[in-house]
Amino acid sequence: MFCKSLLVKLATSANHQLLRNTRLYGNTICSHFYPTSGLQALLQYRLCSNYCKTNPDVAPGAIHNVKSICSKWAEHFKHKNISEPEVSAELIVAHVLGVKTLAGVVPWQIVPTVKTDKINKLCLLRLERMPVQYIIEEWDFRDLLLEMRPPVLIPRPETEELIGFIHQYQVSNHLSPPEWILDIGCGCGAIILSLCKEYPLSQCIGIDQSPAACDLSRKNANSNSLAVHIENIQFNDDTVKKEKLFHHGFDLIVSNPPYIKKEDLEILPPEIKCYEDVSGALDGGADGLEIIVSILRNTKYLLNKQGLLWLEVDSSHPDKVKNLVENNLDWGLQYIQTYNDLFGKPRFCLLSLH
Repeated sequence: MFCKSLLVKLATSANHQLLRNTRLYGNTICSHFYPTSGLQALLQYRLCSNYCKTNPDVAPGAIHNVKSICSKWAEHFKHKNISEPEVSAELIVAHVLGVKTLAGVVPWQIVPTVKTDKINKLCLLRLERMPVQYIIEEWDFRDLLLEMRPPVLIPRPETEELIGFIHQYQVSNHLSPPEWILDIGCGCGAIILSLCKEYPLSQCIGIDQSPAACDLSRKNANSNSLAVHIENIQFNDDTVKKEKLFHHGFDLIVSNPPYIKKEDLEILPPEIKCYEDVSGALDGGADGLEIIVSILRNTKYLLNKQGLLWLEVDSSHPDKVKNLVENNLDWGLQYIQTYNDLFGKPRFCLLSLH
């Protein structure tokens, strides 16, 4: 009894120190650290008490099996209008259990208390609209496992298709593997690393204006044992002329540039607006074409005679890109084809030099 009273007093006096390790969600303050002592566990319980009183199934120490944990958190996610509630819960549970999916896990398997508490902490992050990819800190892209961390943009499923279209076009047109490949705006490295794995003899270079993105790309290259050169460069008219990196020709240039209209940035879901690099990786200017036009205008200085340019753009952009190329002959480009994404929307543009 004495020990419990003492801990409560200590918890009260130490509250201000712990607040630095907390995040606010609605009217509930939830701690996001892993307890290593009885005092920390008590502090966590006190700070999460409001949420746990109304949701006793997620209180620290509650015992559940895999199915019940997934079901309960999926319900919490639905109540807060979290997208893909079931998938979110299952991915987080699978991650804590050390597996990719729950396909091979017995639904009634009891989850140890320490893992249940960890699941609860991670799910509280999802309630704050943090994307699952950032919560579990990794994501599969084709046959690569990539580390994910905010604010570096999370690669979308459509981008995986882009790699497939590139390889399919190279093979069907009997083209030799590209000797030099450039990815403009490489982000976490998903595109350039996939191309490096597809064409292991190619010289692969990725550039990005974000130091955080470049660091993550390099880390993902190392973890996947891929030799990719990453440079922290902002792509514009000046850098194309000044950077030595651009002084030799490329056989393949790929880019998934910022293409969202500035006026549409505010209506993005919280998962994107609050965690990803909106201004650097998504803002495409007034019409969404600002960076795209810069790439089109400078491709003639970078692409070899038989080289190809692939762009992933907004579904409203392919026709506009085609018109821009046809109305700006000095860019020296020829629009070849538009490819649809897995949702049937025009998404990818293929161009070459005249």
